[in-house]
Amino acid sequence: MTEWLLVLGAVLLTAGTAVFVAAEFSLVALDRPTVQRAIDEGDSR
Repeated sequence: MTEWLLVLGAVLLTAGTAVFVAAEFSLVALDRPTVQRAIDEGDSR
């Protein structure tokens, strides 16, 4: 039983890390001038 909890914990931690890595990659890849231009044009996304 304990082994399954450890495996589940490892899977959850890995999935959580994947979410934060994806968020970081999206921020790094963000082209700020393009976003600013879209804001100036009224794009609400």
